[in-house]
Amino acid sequence: MSKLVETSPATVVLAGHRSRYGSDQSQQEIIMTQLPETAMWLHGIGVKRVVVFGQVPTWTIAQPRVLRTNWNRTRRIVERTFDHLDPSSAALDDAVSRAVAGTGAQFVSPMSKLCDETGCLVALHRQDGMHTVAFDNSHLGTEGSFELVSRSATFLIHRLSLGASRVGAPAQMQAQRPGSRVVTLLANDLTSIDRTS
Repeated sequence: MSKLVETSPATVVLAGHRSRYGSDQSQQEIIMTQLPETAMWLHGIGVKRVVVFGQVPTWTIAQPRVLRTNWNRTRRIVERTFDHLDPSSAALDDAVSRAVAGTGAQFVSPMSKLCDETGCLVALHRQDGMHTVAFDNSHLGTEGSFELVSRSATFLIHRLSLGASRVGAPAQMQAQRPGSRVVTLLANDLTSIDRTS
């Protein structure tokens, strides 16, 4: 936390696998109480924008196995499905949204960004082939991460450059203007990332 005070970042992004922080209801309630306290503390030390990501789609089996089981049944690669989706994913996403309401933080719902009425994204077609969105039951792979960030660009720093050559990177992420620092809190890690904005 002292690093945050020293660097005084303009934007802090909070994200994590909420279900792994506590398995029972009481632990989850503690986490959901601490989350708004953290967001307000960040505003209190001068952080102008706090972005909180909710729960990513979580699967009861590894996501590559979800694709394989669908292939075995249908002989086609599905881009979206609800098969083997952990129903707690949506509930946790909603809980995070309610927790940060009224704190001034901007909430991003990975569930709404990656899922629709036909299912949640499990496969991404790129020029170099097909990629799974996650490499296990919840952790996004490289392409899955870029997909979520590109779909959430309006909530993040404008024109954040994550690599103009990435397939599917939106135009606002490709412009380059030096000078911003994004501090990202992912689970318990504090990573300072120099980017452009």
